[in-house]
This record gives sequence, C-alpha cells and structure tokens, in this order.
Amino acid sequence: MRTAAQPADGEARDRDRYLLTLGDAHLARLEETLKTRYVAGVEPLPNDAEIVMEVMRTPSRPEFARRETCIGVRGPDGAIYRHFTTDSHQEFADAIGTLQGLDLVDELADSSEQSNHCDAIFRVK
Repeated sequence: MRTAAQPADGEARDRDRYLLTLGDAHLARLEETLKTRYVAGVEPLPNDAEIVMEVMRTPSRPEFARRETCIGVRGPDGAIYRHFTTDSHQEFADAIGTLQGLDLVDELADSSEQSNHCDAIFRVK
C-alpha cells in the first residue's frame, strides 16, 4: 500500500517527465501548490502529456488568500481521468486559461456549484 507521499507508478512517470521540462521556479511551485494526479483505470486524452506540461509551465503570481480548488479533465469516454489541485485562486485561474488555450471546454463555466468534487471540469470540444 502506498502512502499519500508516494505517487502511483503512472504518476511518478508523469511527474518525472514533466519535471525535466520545468525550471527551478516552476519546480518549487509544483512541489508546494499545484498538484496533479491520474485517475487509475480511466483512458486519458491523447494529448494528456501536453495538457499537464502546459498547466505546470503556466507561471503564477503570489497570492495571500488560499483555498484549495480542483480541476478535472475528462477522457474520451467522458470519465474524469486527471485532477489538478491548486492552493490559490490565481493559480486556478491560470490553469483554466491554459486549458482553454488547449481548446478544452469548461463544463462548469456557467455554474457556481461543484460537480464530482471539481470546481471546473474540462473536456474536448
């Protein structure tokens, strides 16, 4: 059994791959505030590597007020296969902008309610 500090095999591979593309400032940000995890058993989008890399690369400005938010990404079968968790509103907004820039659509853009424990859920157009 793995602990919360130990990533699953797929998460470890994703993390290692993306850490190679990030600078030191982004690495610190990744470690402290922006987290991602793959939902086992759900098929990811073909461009998942690009999605994760772009969200992790997006620079964020410091912020004092913190609230954990969750962004889900749906795979081809419609199930959420990836979660991004942020600790700040600015980071949440930056991640949303990045995902929109990748031509993904936020299903919850017009809602103030969470769905599936997510504050935003993205899917292919």
